[in-house]
Amino acid sequence: MKKFINIDWKTIAMLLACVFVMAACSDDDEEIAKELTLDKTTIEVVEDASVTVTVETGNGDYQATPVATDIASATVSGSTITVTGVKEGETTIAVKDGKGKTASIKVTVVSKHTIPTAAQFVWDGAKTDLETTNNWGLAIYTNRIAVTNVITKKQYILTWTGDLSKGDKTGGKLQTVGGETVTLSDFEVVKSENNSYYIAFEGNSKSGNIYFTK
Repeated sequence: MKKFINIDWKTIAMLLACVFVMAACSDDDEEIAKELTLDKTTIEVVEDASVTVTVETGNGDYQATPVATDIASATVSGSTITVTGVKEGETTIAVKDGKGKTASIKVTVVSKHTIPTAAQFVWDGAKTDLETTNNWGLAIYTNRIAVTNVITKKQYILTWTGDLSKGDKTGGKLQTVGGETVTLSDFEVVKSENNSYYIAFEGNSKSGNIYFTK
């Protein structure tokens, strides 16, 4: 006598569908984990001043941990990492997101009174070398300096009340053409001698400096 086995094909089909859905979900989870990238990976910051680094892509829940907390500190708010200089030196900040993706920021903290040896413009940790063949030019006036890239047409205009004599100044502003205008809360001509000038400034939780000769 032959025995017939009843197969519930509907139940099997549902089970197979669940397997495929779970596999697809697993693939989706892997695709969702984006690489962690930052708008800056090398920054320079003055003691007691801060520089911001923005997460461009990542997976949320960001953490920023300095290797040497005596050199620099770091705090995170959303996708913005604020790095504050503690004392002169170099360190690295390890950045990690909620899915384990990592990145790092190389930090150089300079003293408030360390004068560069070559012409430069620094704003919010991004350094631009001046007086070299890199398309950046410098126009200097009594109380206004324009740093311009003739190819990309990017320009920074630094203004203040007074002149280039040594000391604290008022009315400092930094305008990025086509971008923001920052009112500077601190503006000091640190060096003004032998046609060499070093100016340090900060505002809106950002800091910068410029060194040049004329």
